[in-house]
Amino acid sequence: PGLPLAEDAGAVAAEALAAARRGLGGPQHALTLVHVPPGAVARGQDGRVRVSVEADPVGLVSELAIHYRLAGQGAYSSVHAPRKAHELAIPGAFLGNLRGGAAVEYYVAALDPREGELVTAGSASEPFVLQVAAPMVEREEARADVAPAWYRRWWVWGLAAGVVAGAAGGVYLLTRDGPTSPPPLFIPTR
Repeated sequence: PGLPLAEDAGAVAAEALAAARRGLGGPQHALTLVHVPPGAVARGQDGRVRVSVEADPVGLVSELAIHYRLAGQGAYSSVHAPRKAHELAIPGAFLGNLRGGAAVEYYVAALDPREGELVTAGSASEPFVLQVAAPMVEREEARADVAPAWYRRWWVWGLAAGVVAGAAGGVYLLTRDGPTSPPPLFIPTR
C-alpha cells in the first residue's frame, strides 16, 4: 500500500488502490526488511547478522531466514528464526571449517507462513559478503611459512665458506717454496 501507482494504471486501478488504503487506515509504508552487515567474523563463532522488519503493513511476515554459502559455491544453506528475532546467525560450525580470509556470501529474507520470500536484503544472485577473520595463531603460522632471507639459508654460508677456503689454499700454494718451484734467479746489478 505504500508504493506509488504506475502513471498508466488507469482510473479503475487508482480507485481500487484508494479503497485498499482506506481499508488499512491510510497510506502505509511498503514491506521493509533492514539488516546490519556483521563485517569480519571470527572463525568458529556464530556470524550474527542484525535483522529487523521495519514495516509490515498487512502482517504477512511469519519468520526470517538467512541464506549462506562459501563464496562462489553451489546451493545456499539457511537458518530460520521467528519474526520477532533481532538477529540471525550463520552457524559457527560452518565458519569453523573455513580458513581465515575466506569469503561467505549471504542474504536475508522475510518469509510468509509457507516459507515464500516476501522481501529480501540482498539476493541469491547479488549476495552480501562477509570475511572470516584469521585468529592470531593462524597469522603467526602464516609468518613462519614465509621463506627466510637469502642470507639465512644454509647453502649460502656453505658456498661462502668454500670460496674462502679455496682462495686461502690457492694463495698458500702460490707463495710457498717447494720441490717444483724454480730456483731463484740472481741478476747482478753492477
